[in-house]
Amino acid sequence: MNLFQINIKGNKKEFYASVKLLSYRTFVFSKQIFNKSLNKRRDKNA
Repeated sequence: MNLFQINIKGNKKEFYASVKLLSYRTFVFSKQIFNKSLNKRRDKNA
């Protein structure tokens, strides 16, 4: 826990950048899954 806190204090910019990147990747990933499920539904309706 202490090591983690020190790491955040030392590299706040890097930490925030990695968090942003992670959230962006998660967003893109969930968007892809959503589009796939949407396409499956369309195929069923057609």
